[in-house]
Amino acid sequence: MLRIENPKLADYICSGKFRISDGIDKALRILQKDAKYTFERNKDESVIYIK
Repeated sequence: MLRIENPKLADYICSGKFRISDGIDKALRILQKDAKYTFERNKDESVIYIK
């Protein structure tokens, strides 16, 4: 599950390709360079919070 807690990202649009084998963490780290957000992953609940 993904929870977006940063209202500035509500209208953020991007496109591109990522390899599934690289994982979601790598994709989020790459995107955060442009979108200026932080993220936290709760592995117990399988939730990613974007702040």
